[in-house]
Amino acid sequence: MDEVARFFSGSVPLGSILGQQNHFAPVTPQLTITNQKSHSEEVISKNGIQKTIHIVVKNSPFHIQVGLSNYNACKLDFNQIAFEAFLLYDCEGDKEVDFVKVKPMEFKSVASEDGRLLDTELRIKVLTSQHEDMLFKIRIAGSNPLTHEEIPGLSIISGPIKVISKPEQLKKKQPSKKRTLTDLLVDTVGRIEKKQEEQQKLIEKLILQQTEQAQVVGEKKQKLETVSWEDLNLDSIPSDKREKNARF
Repeated sequence: MDEVARFFSGSVPLGSILGQQNHFAPVTPQLTITNQKSHSEEVISKNGIQKTIHIVVKNSPFHIQVGLSNYNACKLDFNQIAFEAFLLYDCEGDKEVDFVKVKPMEFKSVASEDGRLLDTELRIKVLTSQHEDMLFKIRIAGSNPLTHEEIPGLSIISGPIKVISKPEQLKKKQPSKKRTLTDLLVDTVGRIEKKQEEQQKLIEKLILQQTEQAQVVGEKKQKLETVSWEDLNLDSIPSDKREKNARF
């Protein structure tokens, strides 16, 4: 019996699980995250889609639990598989976070006794602020414990993660409440109504200013009209000539 056979002795061999036939096609294990714990959560809305961000503190442990969505179909035992975790950016393409010597994340995993669940403990050593405020994600993948080759399809990616420097920053944030579509619509209508009210007040102010200016112009025009041309002419004629004209 070779090393691989001895390793899987007493359990369903990994090779037969990944290649077992279900009449027409092999059953592929489907990993799923059953629980992602963090120090806090924040719900944001982007392009009309709500997104939950898990907030953790740098170098502080948090946990992710992994299971199988099709356990009854493949009967995979997590005790017979080696798992690794990789820190990714939360971006298109799921680019892995680069490092030189020290890995940006610590990872430990323990399978349940029946092999159906995998509990992982993680510590992220880099800050979101150090990476242009990019969010992170974690990819957990299973591999052959002897060859260390990753098992195709046996991986899962966590939800987005934000890493902060101090626990005190969590206290400043009020726990966010998940908002429904109705809440978003009510807020949108409220903002529109407030904007319309501000515009209406501005229009009324402009009309009032124009009315006041028109009144001032009207008053000046009325004063000019009350001054007779005779008064204007008498003021412009010398006094001796005004007396001669008066005798005639």
